[in-house]
Amino acid sequence: MIGSQNSVSYIVDYIPQLGLGLRIDCDPQNYIDRFVLSNGFWEPFVLGAIHLLLRPGDVCVDVGANAGYLSMVMGSLVGPSGRVLSFEPNIAVLDKFCRNIALNSELKDVVELFTVGLGRESKEMYVAPDLGAGLGNATLVASASEGTTHEVCIKTLDSFELSRLDCLKVDVEGMEIEVLLGAQETIRRCHPHIIFETLTNHPPEFHKPLEEFVRDLGYRTYALNLEDGRFEEITYPYFPQEDTYAIHPSRLR
Repeated sequence: MIGSQNSVSYIVDYIPQLGLGLRIDCDPQNYIDRFVLSNGFWEPFVLGAIHLLLRPGDVCVDVGANAGYLSMVMGSLVGPSGRVLSFEPNIAVLDKFCRNIALNSELKDVVELFTVGLGRESKEMYVAPDLGAGLGNATLVASASEGTTHEVCIKTLDSFELSRLDCLKVDVEGMEIEVLLGAQETIRRCHPHIIFETLTNHPPEFHKPLEEFVRDLGYRTYALNLEDGRFEEITYPYFPQEDTYAIHPSRLR
């Protein structure tokens, strides 16, 4: 499985279970990469969902792209006729993102990296210290203080005026509602599949605004059953441990 090794990382097959032919740079000091080295994948529920939902030619937005773990898979699934816009403002993971795309030359014209954050309005914010374990899951704060690393530009997804959007994945450490509020005109226009993180380290009421937002736009919310590959409709407060999937009735199949 290991193709090459240097002093800090391994180049390995990524998601061999799906036969996508992807390669990834794995650093054993990084928690996510250690998981990938052991299992070949990361975030199985999201991987299963996008494998079921995406089609060649689709346009995807990956908000909180980290080192490209999901952007790579999205790009492989939508193919050369599709497009993936990846948003990641944390400079600590940008080099790794670029290395991973470079390892998969077929993705270089499909996946586009934007080093800005997304929110409900255009403004400047600051990157706070990483939450630990080498996850690249730093948070954004409103003002500079001890421990903040750098200033980042925040834009709204609506400001990009996308004419098409098929899938919107948002994993931004508790700021998911801010991203969706800044994307509501795009969502109304395109009705993309929406994947948003609902970790149970937040109380259930923390996620209630997310469900209210998507339901007000006509969406239904689902969990993915990996046993049979089916989406099962759920409602607040019974969101799953990892991610919740909002699907508009116009896209149900």
